[in-house]
Amino acid sequence: MSRSMGFDSTSLAVLIGLGLCWSLVTPLARIAGQDGVPALFFPAIATLGGAMTLGLLAMFQRHALPLTPAHLRLYLLAGTFGHACPQISLFVAVQHVPIGIVGLAIATTPLFTFALALLMRVEGFSSRRALGLALGFFGAFLVLVPRTALPDPAMVPWVAFSFLTPIAWAISNVFAVVWKPADGDARSSALGMMLVSGMVLWLAVAAFGHGYTPRGAAPSPGDVALLLNALVAGLAFVLYFTLLDRAGPVVMSFVSFLNLGLVTLYGIAFFGERPSLWVLAAIAAIVAGLEIIRRAPPGRQVPQKVR
Repeated sequence: MSRSMGFDSTSLAVLIGLGLCWSLVTPLARIAGQDGVPALFFPAIATLGGAMTLGLLAMFQRHALPLTPAHLRLYLLAGTFGHACPQISLFVAVQHVPIGIVGLAIATTPLFTFALALLMRVEGFSSRRALGLALGFFGAFLVLVPRTALPDPAMVPWVAFSFLTPIAWAISNVFAVVWKPADGDARSSALGMMLVSGMVLWLAVAAFGHGYTPRGAAPSPGDVALLLNALVAGLAFVLYFTLLDRAGPVVMSFVSFLNLGLVTLYGIAFFGERPSLWVLAAIAAIVAGLEIIRRAPPGRQVPQKVR
């Protein structure tokens, strides 16, 4: 039986809270970048907040972090492609294109995940899911091609760059399934991911000279954005596991829709963005594609080897 049967008013509140947390990352990244916060420092601070929260949860629950070669391989993959790389590409992209467009790109993560899962034979083929996939990618194509979709056609390369975030997440999502150890669990994987991501990002901060000193008694907008991002990153993991435990992965999938809607609203309300009809059509196509994939029965499952 699907765990989504446990969905109730509390789960709805947690879902909304998680959507708010994840969607806030995009406008906070824009604010921090405009205020001079270096590209690597912003995600490094978020990683610190997330790692501290997960570490405290593990200590409170007396949960040891598995360190077998299989677990370490998973942490390395998830930390690099599941957090460090997509966070960097997101931060850079929002400095060059409307945050609503970046939010749209992020919403395609399930589409890229499903496409890669088909290629890797993790998912079986389903004609209805294939239709949803085609419709979703058509929506993404609408943003990249017409000159009227963006305020400035010169943004097109940066829009394409923003899709590195969902592609990296898709790689992490699929290989986390393929390489998941038999005794793996979500909390351990998340903590290992954040620790690896933190090492990658803080080493990169040092190597590229992306350090940053907050302005002390008179915090700037960038300082506030950094603090909020660290707090949001930690809170998001608490809400994520709470929702996963209460309602299951089907309900969790609704976060993609909520995130897309909220980021679009942030762009309109706080940055004066006005999505063109092309962008609105792209959003509609992507949402429709995601919904078709979510509702379609799965195709024939391909047996996976035990690794």
